[in-house]
Amino acid sequence: MKSNILSVVGLFLFLVFSSCKSKEVQFKDTMPDYIPYYLKVYDADSLFLSSNYNESNNILDSLFKKHLPINAEGYYEYSNYIISSIMTGRTKDIKNKIKYAYENFYGIGIMHMEYSKIGDSLNKYQNLFDKKEIEGFKEIYKKKIDFSLRNQIIMMVGKDQDIRNQSVINIDSIINLRQKQEPIIKEIFSKVGYPARKIIGRIDLDGKQDDFNLLLLHSDNSFKKNVLPFLLDEVKKGKYSPQDYAMIYDKSLQDLKIQYYGEFRKNETELVDLINAKDIDSIRKTIGLPKLSYVFWKEKYIKRMIANMQSEY
Repeated sequence: MKSNILSVVGLFLFLVFSSCKSKEVQFKDTMPDYIPYYLKVYDADSLFLSSNYNESNNILDSLFKKHLPINAEGYYEYSNYIISSIMTGRTKDIKNKIKYAYENFYGIGIMHMEYSKIGDSLNKYQNLFDKKEIEGFKEIYKKKIDFSLRNQIIMMVGKDQDIRNQSVINIDSIINLRQKQEPIIKEIFSKVGYPARKIIGRIDLDGKQDDFNLLLLHSDNSFKKNVLPFLLDEVKKGKYSPQDYAMIYDKSLQDLKIQYYGEFRKNETELVDLINAKDIDSIRKTIGLPKLSYVFWKEKYIKRMIANMQSEY
C-alpha cells in the first residue's frame, strides 16, 4: 500500500491576495530535463521545512533561472519560494511573484509547522491587493485550462471508481472498461502529452476526482509497459511527476510481488520487497525521486503539522 500522506495538501492554507500594476515576473526554461529540477526541489523543501528560509530561497531562486516553476504536488516549491522570499525580507518583486502564483497555480499555500506565523507575514501583503483583482488573476488561470478534457477525465475516473466500489467486484466489467478507456488514454497522450495540472487544472477547481494516473494504475499490465517510455519522457519534460511514474512502473511488477522504485508498501512503514534494496536511493535519483529516508521524514513532519492544526481548531 502506498502512503498518501504527501497528498494531504488539501489541508494547505490557501491565502487570498490582491494585485498591483507592475512588470510581469518572467522565468526562462533553459534546461529541458526536469530530473535535476526535482532533486533541487527536495533540497529546498527540506531546508524550508526546517525553517532555513535563506538557503531554501537561494536554491529556488537559482533553479527558476533555469526552469519554469512546476509547483509540484506535495512540495509546492513556488509557494515556498514566495514564503521564503517574505521571511528573508526579499520582497522587492513580491507582488509580481504573488500575481504569477495566482495566474499559473491558482493560489499560494502554506505547508509548514509555523503556518500561523507565516500566515501573518503573508497577510502583510494581502492588503496590497483587492478581491476583484485576485479574481481576475484566477480567471487568467482558468482560461489556460482545457475544461473539456478535464471533464472527460473526471467522467473516465468516475466510471473506473464506480465499477471498483461495488459490493461485489465484477472482473468482466473491469476488463471491458479497460478495453474502452485505454485507446482514449492513448488518444489523449497523442494530443496533449500527459494531461498535467497546467492543462486540466487543480483538483480544488471543483473538488471532483480527476486523478488521471489512477486510470494508468488500473490499466492492463501490457498497456502500462507499453506507455512507460513515453511517461519517462514526460517526467524529463516536467509534465509528469517522478512519483507517479514510479507508481506505474512498480505496479507493472506487482504480479512478481517485487518493486524497483519503492513506491508501494505492505503497511505504513514496511516496503514491498525491492529488486535492489542496497542501491534504492541511487535508483530513485535517476528519475528524480527523493531518498526514502526523506520521504518517511516528511510524512512524519506532515502528521505533526496536521495534529497541531487540529489541536488549534
